[in-house]
Amino acid sequence: MVNNNDEILKLLPCSRTDTDSLVALTHKVKWDFDEKRINRLLRVGSIVGHRTSHGELISSTAVFRYGQTLTSLGLVIVHPDFQGRGLGKKVLEACIQMIPEEEAIVLIATPEGKPVYEKLGFTTVDSVHKYMCESVQHHEVKVSNRYHIEDVNRHQSNVLHRIIQLDADAFGAERKLLIQNMFESDSECLVLFDQNGEIEGLCFATKSEPYTVIGPLVAPNDETAFALLTKLTFSIEGRVRIDIPDGKTDLMKMIESIGFHKMDNPPVMICRTDQLPKRNGTYYALASQALG
Repeated sequence: MVNNNDEILKLLPCSRTDTDSLVALTHKVKWDFDEKRINRLLRVGSIVGHRTSHGELISSTAVFRYGQTLTSLGLVIVHPDFQGRGLGKKVLEACIQMIPEEEAIVLIATPEGKPVYEKLGFTTVDSVHKYMCESVQHHEVKVSNRYHIEDVNRHQSNVLHRIIQLDADAFGAERKLLIQNMFESDSECLVLFDQNGEIEGLCFATKSEPYTVIGPLVAPNDETAFALLTKLTFSIEGRVRIDIPDGKTDLMKMIESIGFHKMDNPPVMICRTDQLPKRNGTYYALASQALG
């Protein structure tokens, strides 16, 4: 509980009944979340925030625990009218205390939040590249004879198991609840098969307002990553967003050739360790900046 300017602010968990309040809070800081994106965050993680004595939600932080080794924080917001009072630091401290000490904590920082994160022990270890496209320039990209791309068969349980494992190896931590939620929802999903019928890549697309989000994207190389992306976006109309980890320079050049433009390059910060979990080099796009 925090007393700011003689008003008692309570730090409380959020639920599906707070969806509209969370959407409104994101809009206060000019973030483009809609009801669908907020509900997904609530399904795969937990969100806490400060409320005024009148029940108005004026801060938030989302917590996503992946296995027993890594937690991602996102949706760190303080209402503009309540900024400068230490609420962001307090809600972060409360969330960090919820997380077992053996788990590393990662987040993607805004310029405003970076100094606060540094005071809490976070250091910069990487960055991501945010790309937007108003309308994808569609053209077919063929993969080598070693692979072929298909729509996922959601009725095969072994497909889901393999996708969860591919994502875990690429991301560096198991995200079973997230991937299962995306797999069973209305997100589109393509998979990459090798000559032996083994799944070696995947790409999700999730439609929301005001754009479609591409990711996670896992592939054995730049060629197959680009092929998955272009095939998945072939039927998508309107704006498209993708967040690409640092180091995937060739894919960034490829997507720029079909109309994507880099909008931002925020830092990835971590605490309780000095490096990201071990990855195998196949992670080409984040699920989102909040989810990692």
